[in-house]
Amino acid sequence: MRRGVGVCVVIIAVSAGLSRSAVATAPRWRIQPAPNPAARYDWFGLNAVACPSTTSCVAGGYYYPPGVGVPPIPYIERWNGTKWSIEKPPVPSNDEFNAVACPSASFCIAIAGSSAAKWNGHTWSAIPQLRYIGGNGVACTSATFCVTVGFGAPMRWNGTKWFKSNNPLGVDDILNGVACVSPTDCTAVGYKATSPVDGYAVAAHWNGSTWTRQAVAPVPHRPDSSLARVSCPSVHNCWAVGTSLRTYDDVTRHLVEHWNGTKWSIVVTPAPPPTSGDVSLRDISCVGSTCVAVGDSGHNATPWIDRWNGSTWRIDTTTTPPKSDETTLHGVACVTPATCVTVGDYFSTDTGDMLLIERSG
Repeated sequence: MRRGVGVCVVIIAVSAGLSRSAVATAPRWRIQPAPNPAARYDWFGLNAVACPSTTSCVAGGYYYPPGVGVPPIPYIERWNGTKWSIEKPPVPSNDEFNAVACPSASFCIAIAGSSAAKWNGHTWSAIPQLRYIGGNGVACTSATFCVTVGFGAPMRWNGTKWFKSNNPLGVDDILNGVACVSPTDCTAVGYKATSPVDGYAVAAHWNGSTWTRQAVAPVPHRPDSSLARVSCPSVHNCWAVGTSLRTYDDVTRHLVEHWNGTKWSIVVTPAPPPTSGDVSLRDISCVGSTCVAVGDSGHNATPWIDRWNGSTWRIDTTTTPPKSDETTLHGVACVTPATCVTVGDYFSTDTGDMLLIERSG
């Protein structure tokens, strides 16, 4: 078990001060300090981020206090345009924030397994009634319409309470991510188990009254595939990312699929140079014709970002903190095509676990 001490670091991508041509050819990343979640901890990390504006971001994660068998504590890092600060919404311990959605700076929802919290622009408060879903993803179009997905049936928030929807999948299947263009147009992605060790990627669509399963393009020669997150910048235009397992060497490779309003299709995107380890994409955020997908690659996990400019996918150059190892990017949020924030964590040989946030433009 790793013990963390000292000051944690956030790597954040900001496009302020960059010309349009500079953003297009050489995205820059900036490292910012952020407070530790506690004076002492065993490990911690950030799983998701949402940014309703360039001066407002909310990142959700967890930390483990010192001790054997001590449960995790969910917590929030919030950016106010000047600095990051820690906030601890009144939700139970023994969980972690897996997903965050902020349709505006005055309203956010953070999902932590079977509990949730909402932000009203000033304070956090617990949201009751969210039970047994194992919340993995959340999307909101306003303060009166949100969807959260996980195990079992998706649930909808109407501004006052949660309502259970129909389940488009089986009882043992999982939805990991969800994106909503409007209250009558949401897309969720995940995983359907076919055996204790294998399964395949799935998707489902919400039309305002019912969830319907969609056929996802199968991955050739890969018995196990899963979609982790989805982003829909417009109607009939969704991008989803995840992983697939190659048959001949049991190595995990990234998976990108696109929905054009009619069908899902696999999109070949560039990956980092060949490594001895897995290559994974964990989240994606799209604004207009730009998408940013984040993950990690290699045996020791090196941060990796792919960018779609409307016609071509390419790899962005990231900033790796000094003396870092096992670096993973878990979540990403883009406010504009040139301003995105991605969050994660890494292990420092000097200070232990650290927070990580990057941006590309």
